[in-house]
Order: sequence, then structure tokens, then C-alpha cells
Amino acid sequence: TLYFEKVDKAGHDYGPDSAEVAAALGDIDAALGRLVDGLEQSGLRASTNLVIVSDHGMIATSPERLVFVEDFLDLDRVRPVNLGITAGFEPQRGQSRYVDATLLAPRPHFSCWRKNAIPARFKYGSNARVPPIVCLADPGWILTTREYMAKRHDGVPGGEHGYDNALPQMAALFVATGPAFRHGAVVPAFDNVDVYPLLAHLLGIRPAANDGNPATMRAMLAR
Repeated sequence: TLYFEKVDKAGHDYGPDSAEVAAALGDIDAALGRLVDGLEQSGLRASTNLVIVSDHGMIATSPERLVFVEDFLDLDRVRPVNLGITAGFEPQRGQSRYVDATLLAPRPHFSCWRKNAIPARFKYGSNARVPPIVCLADPGWILTTREYMAKRHDGVPGGEHGYDNALPQMAALFVATGPAFRHGAVVPAFDNVDVYPLLAHLLGIRPAANDGNPATMRAMLAR
């Protein structure tokens, strides 16, 4: 297994449509070319299955698209557990009604839910460590505080991910080739967690319990 971080870092630093991302893509393309050339030279190319994936997309962000939660929320009455594209909040003792009324009211640029009411398609909220209220920023927006931003040495990122995974900009790449795969097959979009049972199948091992759907691989496998 190999992980290349250059595209992700360039996307965060400069934004998804930047020249820096284009250059990083070229570097990764060249690295994959060296890998394939090495397999060819070793006589392993024909017997090797390659699965190439990205883990998420990227959306451009901006200093003009920051939501400062202290502008509408008394931080003495609620503890921000995490901030960013998704933000979690835990009411201080006796402050649940205030926090519910404040955060669950419709507001521009983000949506919030009690953890037991998070949309089922996100498959999130059942773990005990998930805060009582979870908020999700609209595309391109970031939930933060002025104190947190003052501590950041790198300023506002040029791009971010973690937005609604139904957005086209959050879609990820999947390319597979090798003797296990049907040549030229194109399959409908699927969840990244489905890659795990595919890899377990290719390796001939029993997968651990997971959220992946093994039926996804049937349309792409040669047999």
C-alpha cells in the first residue's frame, strides 16, 4: 500500500483549482508511472492488481466564508468539542435548553442536529463520543472562533473537505486494473468503505466487521 499526500496538502494550502494542485497531480502521475514501469521490468505487471483511490474531494474556502460561533452562541454556556467543517457542541450543566434553542434554530451557512437526529445517510451519531449537537457547514464555509483562528499559523485554508458527501465536489477517484478486473468496466458511484471488502477479496482474506457493501465489486470483477 502507498499513500501520496501532495495533492491533499496542495488542495488545503492553495485550493482545489490552483496551479499547485495541478503540479501535485503531475508529480503523483509520474510516481504511479514509475510504479507501473517497475512492475513491468520485474515481470509482475500482468499478475498485479492495482487499485487507485482518493479518500475525498475538495472545495475552495475563503476568509470571507467563516462562521464565528461566538457571534450567536454564549461560549460560557456551551463547550465547543470540535470546530471546522463539522462542529460538535456540549451544553454546560443546565444549559441544554439554551443550546438547543440557539443551535437548532435555522441559521445561514450551516445546519445542526441533535446526535439522535443526524440524517441517517451520514451513518453518524450513535457512538457515545459524538457530542450532543453536531453541526455541518454549507459548501465552502467553516465553523470556527476568532480565538481559534488567531492561533492558526497558516491562516484560512485554501480548500477543505468533510462537507456533505452527496456533493459532487466531495466525490473521490477510483481506478482499478489487473487480472481480477473486467477491462473497460464502468460502475456507478459507490461509497469508499466498499473498497475494503474488495481488497479483502483480492487478497483472499476474511474481512473484519465493516460498513462496506461487498456487492459493489461484482460489477467490476472479471469473475
